[in-house]
Amino acid sequence: MSYEIKKHVGIDKSTFEVAISELNPRKVVGISKDASLKELVQLLTRENQGSVCVVETNVLIGIVSERDLFMNVDDDFDSYMLKKVEEVMTNRPVFKKMDDLVSDCLQLMGVRRIRSIPIVNDKGEATHLLTAHDILQFIINFFPESVEKIGTLYDWNVLEVHVQDENFSFKQVDGELLGNIFFSPLKNAVFSDLLKVDHNELIQDVINKMKVDGKNMVAVTSYETELVGVLTERDLLKKVFGKVDLSGQTRVSQVMTASPVTLLEKHVLSYAINNMFAKNFRNIILVDEERNPVSSISLIDIVKFFADKLY
Repeated sequence: MSYEIKKHVGIDKSTFEVAISELNPRKVVGISKDASLKELVQLLTRENQGSVCVVETNVLIGIVSERDLFMNVDDDFDSYMLKKVEEVMTNRPVFKKMDDLVSDCLQLMGVRRIRSIPIVNDKGEATHLLTAHDILQFIINFFPESVEKIGTLYDWNVLEVHVQDENFSFKQVDGELLGNIFFSPLKNAVFSDLLKVDHNELIQDVINKMKVDGKNMVAVTSYETELVGVLTERDLLKKVFGKVDLSGQTRVSQVMTASPVTLLEKHVLSYAINNMFAKNFRNIILVDEERNPVSSISLIDIVKFFADKLY
């Protein structure tokens, strides 16, 4: 990182009036609109990325993601994998240039819940990809005492330190982020309902429910309450697409991630951030004191939470 890290109790809107280039976003991974979805799956898996830019002679013409894959899938899976990228990609995506401001990207991600923004040069060629992870890393680097020193939390009990009750409040200044915002209970940064499915449900039925509800993950339960796993876009990419016959009898329990890391709704925000960064998670399921799933928090939820406090 080339920007200056300051140790202070707060940052304001002016902190984000810096060029995107200061964040050193990752170089773009591109794919042709004529590539098959099978090739897309292979690329996303190999690069361990959630989205890639669609380019034609290096010029940006679209963006395609894991979500695009499962939001468009149909029952004829073999034929689906032979479709072209252009059939599922997002055309004319929002893009920025390296000298545009980080503040614009933060507001865009917060309002539209966009996880990735392509960066182009003056010729319209895709060169880099700015992610919500990049934005969040930029923010937390200003607060080492409030985030890094708190550490991760995987094994916990209900008497664990660094929890806040529902009445927790902190001093707020309009247009400013203070260090104590990272000690907010996670419940304050939850923006959508949790979709729960039974572990015996067929994977095709679960995907259909995710499509209808617009969810990128589901909590997998037993007896309607006990959390036994989680199914995410990344699970679908690595364990389902190209490997499972969606017209068959494969059940969600066979492809889910079992025994997922969880947190309480009253655990503090720093724990979720550190867990996500350490394990490369995008989502964490939040549970009650009996460890039954009640909600979830995502990387983009946290970015939106900060953007809402600033703008």
